[in-house]
Amino acid sequence: MEQQGYYRRLLVSYLPILFSVFTILVLLIVIGSTHLSRETVKKESLVMAKFIQSAIDRELKAVEQVMYTELLDKNSFRLLTQLNPTHNSYYTTYELTVMLREITHNHPMIDSIYIYRFSDQSVQSMNVTSTLERFGDRDFIRHAVLPGQIDATDWTGVREYREFDGQSPDQVISVMRPIPILREAGGLLVINVNVRELTQLIHRLSDPDSTYVTVTDGAGGLLLESGPGSVLADAVYTSDYTGYTVRLGYREGMLNGILNTMVLLYIVCGSIVVGFGLIWMIYITRRNYKPVHAIVSKLDHLVADFKLPFEKNKDELGFVGQVIEKMIEQSTEFEQRHKETAAIKRRMLFAELREGGFAGTAEEARQLLSAHYGDQLPEGFMMAVVEMDGYDDFAAQFSDGDQALLKFAMYNALIEMAHDAHGISPWADWVSVNQIAVLYPVGRSGPVTQETLTAILEQGVAWIDGNLKMTVSIGVGSPVWEPKLICESYGEAQHMLKYKFTLGLNRVIGYWEIDRMDRTGHLGMIVSTRDLAGHFRLAVPDWQSRLEAWFDDIRTLLVPKEDIDMLLHCLIYHIRKDIAQLGEEYAEAWNEEFDPAIERCMQQKTLAVELGQALCEILKAAGVRLAAIREMNGRAAVLNEVRGYIDLHYADPNLSLALLSETFDINSKTLSRLFKEQFGENFVDYVMKKRIYQAKLLLLESGASIQHISREVGYVNALSFTRAFKKLEGVTPLELRRA
Repeated sequence: MEQQGYYRRLLVSYLPILFSVFTILVLLIVIGSTHLSRETVKKESLVMAKFIQSAIDRELKAVEQVMYTELLDKNSFRLLTQLNPTHNSYYTTYELTVMLREITHNHPMIDSIYIYRFSDQSVQSMNVTSTLERFGDRDFIRHAVLPGQIDATDWTGVREYREFDGQSPDQVISVMRPIPILREAGGLLVINVNVRELTQLIHRLSDPDSTYVTVTDGAGGLLLESGPGSVLADAVYTSDYTGYTVRLGYREGMLNGILNTMVLLYIVCGSIVVGFGLIWMIYITRRNYKPVHAIVSKLDHLVADFKLPFEKNKDELGFVGQVIEKMIEQSTEFEQRHKETAAIKRRMLFAELREGGFAGTAEEARQLLSAHYGDQLPEGFMMAVVEMDGYDDFAAQFSDGDQALLKFAMYNALIEMAHDAHGISPWADWVSVNQIAVLYPVGRSGPVTQETLTAILEQGVAWIDGNLKMTVSIGVGSPVWEPKLICESYGEAQHMLKYKFTLGLNRVIGYWEIDRMDRTGHLGMIVSTRDLAGHFRLAVPDWQSRLEAWFDDIRTLLVPKEDIDMLLHCLIYHIRKDIAQLGEEYAEAWNEEFDPAIERCMQQKTLAVELGQALCEILKAAGVRLAAIREMNGRAAVLNEVRGYIDLHYADPNLSLALLSETFDINSKTLSRLFKEQFGENFVDYVMKKRIYQAKLLLLESGASIQHISREVGYVNALSFTRAFKKLEGVTPLELRRA
């Protein structure tokens, strides 16, 4: 049963709950993932802010460490910065300058360093020694030496630094430390860090296209800014070391990307869970449906081949009710089905017996046949194969519907005639689109014999010819007395149909006709095809009558079609070969006009009589055409006289080109060339073939000695005759006579 309404109704009842849960789950996932992603972004922003702040602190601490390790804690530095001006010399100033330059070179974060002496209010930088009034950063120094400022240890906010007046200022942050040298003097060490270096540091730590970073000093002044300015800060972190505050936020596109990723991840996970729930729901529904399905399946098997007229909207329960109501009708349907199954088994048994594929024993075959024939098992069997003649024309003439109707009428006519005449019930089955195999029961004696069946089949052939627009040929095999030998009778019946090419259509061809068939006569005709082709090529005066006689012999042969085809192909082969020797003009005429016509004729004709007549007419027309080509040669008449002379005097031992040249007043070389061009072979070969042909006739028809025959055909020496004979025929004259 195809409908499963109850199952679908049971399954659909759970679907609203499933889809409601799925919808709520998706909404919760979207809301939760949005909140979670926002919190995640804030946490990531705070972690990144701490990371950037720690990187800035680390760099500034490194600068401050350089101040102590390489300057303040070194004796050499303290000696070089003696604050008593009388101790300063040019060398001391130079050495201090070199030291400061090396520090800035080794530490790229440091932009500049300078020293301010309280004693003489002078400034020593990396590039110049100057008084305070002339130094570009004097305002910072004046502020730094104020009471309460000189001991400050924090990093300053961003400020402008220049070494000379008029110089473009740099944005820097600074740290300063006093220089305590003994008690009587003092100074100030200032190290500047370029804000540009800090900005590059932040660029290395974050993506400036998607991450917004600002750093402000303790007073809220902006030190640096990086990234898109329209982004809001998600995290703020202040350094305990510098007091600087880092604010960091991600661009909205990146936030959306993270959000979408989280949502997609949650949707995938939710879909997997929902899919698992759907599978589980189907499984539970199926398990609950199994009892109903088991009942429906059992009933369904009982009515598998019976179409109940129940309404489409009814489910399995309705089906069960209708099955119960229609139980009586079903029992009748089962009986009909049993008959159909028996018919199928019968056809299979018939196919195995006729094709030889039955694998059981003879006794098993008899038992199976008894099931169909009943207690009256036939004594023997005889196969007949009914073949529609000209099936291609039949298929082209009638539509598919008409073909089926005519085949049905033919099939029933064969069965009913046998049954009406003698109560025979033959088996019949289509074995191809144009063949029916019929198995008749026969006995060695009694009402149903070979003669009886032959009369029934001939009556069927006549009825089909008179009432249907077609004809049939029937091949009949010999009777067999064992069921397993039915395949041999079937093979004989099929073989008999091969002889309808020569025996004709619309008739019964029985196995008994094999006895009057000449199975080897066509082999002798194969030998004559070469001579017949030579006569055609040479235009021997009686070649047409010989050709007609040869085709008359073919019509009398009782051999299969393939043997007839072999003879015809052999003749055409030799003719094609000889035509090719005549020259291009002859070959061109043959290939264009006659060779295609021969091919079409051999493909279209279905009877030996029709094919023989058609080929004979084509070859006669070809002979006329070749003769016309010969007549176009100016010496055709003379050459024909030469050939006639040779045909009359071939037995003359003195026959030669010299004799012909003298007789016909033609140069011997010219005569040899013209003879070759006109007849396709040279003079010597033509004379030898003529003599050997006559010698064969004498060898087969007379009892004369070989030496006598050799003299009769123009050979003085019997040894020369034997050599020429074997060269041409493949055997010696003695071997031919003995054969």
